Amino acid sequence: MKSLLIAALAIFLAAIAPPSSAEIKYIAQEQYSGQWPFTVPNGRIACLLEPGWRGDPAPGYGSVIFFAGNQTYMLNGTAIAANQKSNYHWKPVDEIWRVDEKLKKELGSGANFVPRINLGPMIDIGLKLCK
Repeated sequence: MKSLLIAALAIFLAAIAPPSSAEIKYIAQEQYSGQWPFTVPNGRIACLLEPGWRGDPAPGYGSVIFFAGNQTYMLNGTAIAANQKSNYHWKPVDEIWRVDEKLKKELGSGANFVPRINLGPMIDIGLKLCK
């Protein structure tokens, strides 16, 4: 039974942990000068290069992911595609993506979508980590 629990824990940690080759950057709301796009106060951003069509990593086309708590969240389309292809068990960023309350109020109740804080700056930070 003990070895089964250890094996299950190892599988879980492998699913949420970044590969050792990934460069990771810690980022926190209190240190960030723009609008903080997450409902969690801090986390780590990483970029994992995905193989290009010839098997070579494609610069600037990495999977940008955000680690918060025990979860890994997909920040860009490349991460979503990689998760679908490789079944990494990464979560949709929507779970921690902050609602833009000011814009929501301006739009009123007639809006058919929920406005969110721009993730672009976080994706840019992540893509700079791709090497």
